[in-house]
Amino acid sequence: MLETILPLLTDGSPFVAFAGYLIWSNQRQEKRLFEVHDTFVHKVEKMVADGKIEMDQLRGQYQQREDELRDRWHDVVKKVESDKDHLERQILDNVLANTKVTEESKKAIELIATSLGKIKGTLDRVLDRIATTKGDL
Repeated sequence: MLETILPLLTDGSPFVAFAGYLIWSNQRQEKRLFEVHDTFVHKVEKMVADGKIEMDQLRGQYQQREDELRDRWHDVVKKVESDKDHLERQILDNVLANTKVTEESKKAIELIATSLGKIKGTLDRVLDRIATTKGDL
């Protein structure tokens, strides 16, 4: 290629030399443009790769926070359920204890009623005897 261009430049007019310079300058400019483009593309690809890595890290952090929040929520729910079960057991124990006390009180009242009935019967007999004795006097 140099063999064909060299005679043109030496034998041709200054316009041929200028055209040759323009061709050479254009090729050099295109080469430089391709290099800049390649550098830019590599930088963008690196940024995309770094962005993916950073995105994966952020997703991992988000997932970790979500898991921690879910674990804390489960702990709160377990505690509330445990407290609820404890209170239910306490209430049931209180109801059973009150039922037992009520039954014992009922038995005691029935016993007192029976005793009062006996006392009333005894008093009635005593009053009848007093009344009969008064009448005899």
